[in-house]
Amino acid sequence: MFFDLNLNGQQLSSEETTACVSQLKTCNANTPHTQPPSKMEMDPVGYQVAAINTTVSGKNAFSQIKEPATQSTPAPEISQAEPSTEFRLLNRLTIALDDSNLNLRIDVANSKLQKFDILAVSPRSERAFQNAASNADVDIISLELAEKMPFHIKKGPVSLAIQRGIVFEVCYGQCIRDANARKSIISNLQSLLRATNGKNIIFTSDAMKGLDIRSPHDVINLAQVFGMPDRYARESISTACRSALYHAATRRNTMKGVVSVESTEVLSEALKWKMGAAPTDEEMNSDFVSFGDMMDDD
Repeated sequence: MFFDLNLNGQQLSSEETTACVSQLKTCNANTPHTQPPSKMEMDPVGYQVAAINTTVSGKNAFSQIKEPATQSTPAPEISQAEPSTEFRLLNRLTIALDDSNLNLRIDVANSKLQKFDILAVSPRSERAFQNAASNADVDIISLELAEKMPFHIKKGPVSLAIQRGIVFEVCYGQCIRDANARKSIISNLQSLLRATNGKNIIFTSDAMKGLDIRSPHDVINLAQVFGMPDRYARESISTACRSALYHAATRRNTMKGVVSVESTEVLSEALKWKMGAAPTDEEMNSDFVSFGDMMDDD
């Protein structure tokens, strides 16, 4: 199952969106574009899941958020015995983060963000990058690799983001549209690869028209040319994207809470019986069985 989690919704008209979806469905998963169109149409579909992306920026980013233009459909389950051939179209929001809007509340409690299936941030400064990696409740960190990076991609924040289940996005569409952007992406991607070892990276098209989309086979080859290990090149449009969707589902459906721990001494006599009698130090020392003890008995 292959994914393209970034179709440029602000550049696509409804007709162009339809053309992109048609292109995604008919891109062959195993053969390059050199195959005749009739052959590609007979072969299995390429992508099964895509996302229409909307980007907002600035201090008033949340006021720019409008209702998603496309009604999303649920993403397919990983546990399905047979791969689903039904195409799913999701909605994604990307917030451009810089020093001016670091105080934006980006979490599941924000009702304006709940309309979108996927939530991403695009950091434009070092402080914004560190904040995105450590605090932002998002699924994707999208890096502007086509331009000169305003900060260094350091392993510390990257490792923290990976631990939190966040993936990093590389948009290959800019490589197709601009030769200078291609050079910058190749150079900046090496820094990202050193920090991630190839893990938790997704490739997306950022398509502005149907011709910007490449088949899964072509994208995997492109990722390998850019220096991605073979395994992670394939995962960049498959399992890494699916992990991002699971992270998104967990983020939307999990309520946050706080557990307060207090001493039993503060309990009233009427409630202490529920806790039972606390073991003495002697009982703790004499009634302890470790895994090492179990190994010795064998």
